[in-house]
Amino acid sequence: MSKNKTATPYRDLLPPLSTTEFEALKADIKANGVHTPVVVDEDGNVLDGHHRLKCDKDAPRRVVKGLSPAAKQAFVFRANFTRRNLSHDQKKAASKAMKVVAVALREEDPKCWTQAKIAVELGVSQPAVSMWLDVHNISTYKAHAPDARVKIPATEKPVILDRIEAGETQEQVAADYGINRSQISRVVTVEKKAKAEKKKQAAAAKKVKGDCGVLHGDFRVIGDKVADDSVQLVFTDPPYDDVGCYGDLARFASRVLCPGGWLIAYAGKSHLAAVMAEMDASDLTYGWTFCIRHTGGDARFRKFKLQTGWKPAIGFYKPKLSVTWDWFPDVVSGGKEKDLHPWQQAESEALHFIERMSSKKGFVCDPFAGSGTTLAAAKSCGRRWIGFEIAENHVEAARARLAE
Repeated sequence: MSKNKTATPYRDLLPPLSTTEFEALKADIKANGVHTPVVVDEDGNVLDGHHRLKCDKDAPRRVVKGLSPAAKQAFVFRANFTRRNLSHDQKKAASKAMKVVAVALREEDPKCWTQAKIAVELGVSQPAVSMWLDVHNISTYKAHAPDARVKIPATEKPVILDRIEAGETQEQVAADYGINRSQISRVVTVEKKAKAEKKKQAAAAKKVKGDCGVLHGDFRVIGDKVADDSVQLVFTDPPYDDVGCYGDLARFASRVLCPGGWLIAYAGKSHLAAVMAEMDASDLTYGWTFCIRHTGGDARFRKFKLQTGWKPAIGFYKPKLSVTWDWFPDVVSGGKEKDLHPWQQAESEALHFIERMSSKKGFVCDPFAGSGTTLAAAKSCGRRWIGFEIAENHVEAARARLAE
């Protein structure tokens, strides 16, 4: 193979530079040239300097001879792993690949490739190699590093899909976000499904005649469409950090609820005292705090280092109290449903309260309708219903859902 003929079979062992990093490297090479030679094996396969070579195909070469296939991969990791600014997720993916190389080196020649030598060859610690090789006397070794996983903001996920659909590689997009390719693949799969669902909802919403009982607007502005003393149950899920809206909600409920009617509102525990104070200021009377158990996932409140397994649903009623239902549990769990709305609650949770706290043909209202979960539950058990939602796209999703 001639001087400038090279191959890159080891290019994907580590993620590419981010777009910003690569552009900076390209500008530096253009201004100052390539100072560190590209390292190749005797067959012209690049071991180090993939990005330098991409910037300058005539970059100087240095040949390293006599390495086994596994040793060549180890060279790639040693030359790049510690000097690259990799994220936690990228390092985790690279560590899995290095474990495979460590095992391959060990299998080549156990006497030659000791744990210490493998560690030097890969540029990692010997305890890490021992753990990879599953040595019994190091089984207690654990890395107690803090959780530094990269969290992708929800607003970035559609951007990621757009970049992939525009032809960018998953490897490059992953590098730009400091994550690994499998995470990008999962984002793309979920976003494609969400995109198809939104398209389906939009098509269905166009077929809906009228408001379908889902009104577009703020209940504080257009709530007068609901008559006084007409609603048996207000069941809703307000934004937990907007404490003031709970007071507005309670005042709205105190007007529209018939005597004996209930307001049940999901709430977050961190603002619970303030929420209760806001609601207490209305003409409603505090009745009960119900428990909504979390299922799936690992919800955590980092301020107090608590793994939280439930959220409250606060119950206030409009005097005079009238208990018309039979015994029912104050704890419910409906599972995780987030297909139509990021804050979506399970339909079965709403149904748990609607079936017991409202009568047949009774009137149910949700001032924060979202994707229409409460309204769908009310419809399924024969109640009359109305909802308010300020986000137009969620209004469309709810109307399409309820028109089915």
